[in-house]
Amino acid sequence: MITPTVDIVDVTPDPRSDPAGVVNINFDEAVRGFDIGELQLTRNGELIDITSLALNEISPSQYSVDLSSVSGSDGFYELKIATVNSDLTDLA
Repeated sequence: MITPTVDIVDVTPDPRSDPAGVVNINFDEAVRGFDIGELQLTRNGELIDITSLALNEISPSQYSVDLSSVSGSDGFYELKIATVNSDLTDLA
């Protein structure tokens, strides 16, 4: 099995003076088992709890998360895949 690749779409403009808003996450193929626990958001290197945010499935290969409520403070934010657990699989 080949692991799907993922692109967390850059927020524009960058830098910005307002919250990040909706961020899209695109896989190169359909996946299942992807959830908010697989994402990690940091501000200036400090972990921000995003477990209460909704991860929206746009399609089996595209997801989005609204970071507006957790990205209002000044700083350098980074959203990345924190873990890829055994639940994340491709649909091929």
